[in-house]
Amino acid sequence: MNQTKLLALRKDIEQTNKVMVRLVDELAQVQQNPLEQTPLDDFAQLAVLMKDKRQQTGITIEDLALQTDISQSTLKRLFADPASARFSNVIQVLKELGLKAWLEQ
Repeated sequence: MNQTKLLALRKDIEQTNKVMVRLVDELAQVQQNPLEQTPLDDFAQLAVLMKDKRQQTGITIEDLALQTDISQSTLKRLFADPASARFSNVIQVLKELGLKAWLEQ
């Protein structure tokens, strides 16, 4: 092999190494936090997440009210501003939508 090919091969190996290190770092992150996370202090993002999930699943406010025994007006307020809702209602809606929530110490 000539010098040019060796340098090109070395560059390819270094690039591959960088990619592998990034993938290992991402894998370690996924193992620590296996699910995509939305911090509960970010209520605007939580509202978007819940609304998107409800639309993806095709669950109406009326259906959700029947499934959770939470009034439609309360659910509408909860989706508009989860920060002002009762925590138990938010957890119940998350569960019904198939979204998981947990606390970490």
